[in-house]
Amino acid sequence: MTATLSLSMRAYSANAPLGEKPAALPKTLSPTLTLSPKKEYGYTRLPMMFLQDKDGKLIMQDLDMPTCHFVEEYKEKLTGKMYPKEIAYTFRDGDKTAHYTIRQIEDLESRDGTAGLAAPIKAMLKLKGLHPSTSRNYARGKLTLLDGDKIIERQGHMIYEFVYMGETVKDKMEHD
Repeated sequence: MTATLSLSMRAYSANAPLGEKPAALPKTLSPTLTLSPKKEYGYTRLPMMFLQDKDGKLIMQDLDMPTCHFVEEYKEKLTGKMYPKEIAYTFRDGDKTAHYTIRQIEDLESRDGTAGLAAPIKAMLKLKGLHPSTSRNYARGKLTLLDGDKIIERQGHMIYEFVYMGETVKDKMEHD
């Protein structure tokens, strides 16, 4: 299995008064770790998401199939791959729904996993549909949690990495 995406975000409001932390409101969102097995397993995604409060109490989890939509894309300069500039997720757990968006502000670093490899190895990877790369970004994350009649919103800046082993990203991730 190869990890295709790993993101996490501190969900304290950027607009909260200095030093004030909301009591019993979400603190951490680990929106998804998506594992994709090999082609012979149909690239089956194994999504995992959980949301905890400031004390680590589980508020919600989505172990099924969250929706993922690329709102806007950009062409990463080093590898030429299309990556999400803005990506939106929706997670569900009973009557709770979390909407989570990440909007890239700046591309901090990109790595091409094939750089420095001999041409025959690159050709073999290409035949297998592989082109490992990483994009590290400075972004704004926004979380909206709908819990019955309560709506809780948090947003803030973050640094995240988008790791992808394939030739493309969107076709293996985006779904409704």
